[in-house]
Amino acid sequence: MAGPWDASLLPMPVFLLFACFANFAFLWKSMMRLKSSPHSVFSRALVGQAVGELCWVLPCFVQCFITLANGEEGDWFQGYLAGQGGRSTGCNVMGFYSMFSLIAGMGTTVVMAWLSSTPAEKLPSVRTITWSLVAMIPVALFYGMVPLVGIGAYKFSSPICYFDWYDPAHAVLILLWTLPMLVLGCGFLLRAALKRPILFLHLTVFVLGWGLWPPAALIGLSGADMPNYFMIVGGVLGHGQALVNPLLYGIIWNSQYTEEVQHKVIDMADGKAPSDEEIGANANAVAGG
Repeated sequence: MAGPWDASLLPMPVFLLFACFANFAFLWKSMMRLKSSPHSVFSRALVGQAVGELCWVLPCFVQCFITLANGEEGDWFQGYLAGQGGRSTGCNVMGFYSMFSLIAGMGTTVVMAWLSSTPAEKLPSVRTITWSLVAMIPVALFYGMVPLVGIGAYKFSSPICYFDWYDPAHAVLILLWTLPMLVLGCGFLLRAALKRPILFLHLTVFVLGWGLWPPAALIGLSGADMPNYFMIVGGVLGHGQALVNPLLYGIIWNSQYTEEVQHKVIDMADGKAPSDEEIGANANAVAGG
């Protein structure tokens, strides 16, 4: 096991430090947009997306830095005692925020995909989006608490602690969340990407980031051996979202879905702005005159 301040433990905290900066910048940008447009469904969803990513990036950075300082024999290292069948404090902590972020990160991305695919005149209300985001908190807490209340236990599958894929309750719970979210998210993003091709990037990252979870759960339920490096690939793809999502949503999505269209729809509903039909009729009248 690596000792305190071992160079082999350095890459992960460094990566997560950059990820924290990127996601805090994303959160700040989203908060500034919310401040300028407090009644916007776009701005509220962006804040939710930024918070959903920080749910694991920040605690994972803190935990990895503690491990760097204390070494892998410390109780905060997620793999400590795993060889003897035990679980460290670090494993339970990592498992909790990892499962919490499964709900928060995946759920907020699906909300973003929903808004991306919805015509401006059919956008859901601010209350609907707000409650959709808030409702994820108790669901995320439930998932995170399941092993801590004695329903199975978090398991170290290098390099992370997560649900035990071979525990039927854990595997079924993962399927119950990830399958419908993948179907909804892919459907929404595909529909949006057909109108804005840049969003094929978002669709690709969404599938790569979460697509391995249902197969892993099905492998666990079947009792078959997990393929070599399956969890490492899943971990790399999942962790990669920490740097990619601030770019995809904080910059690209933010520039594609501005407030102007939404404000126009609201003004039309309030009778403050002419509709497209009225604008066309006025233009025709001017041309005819």
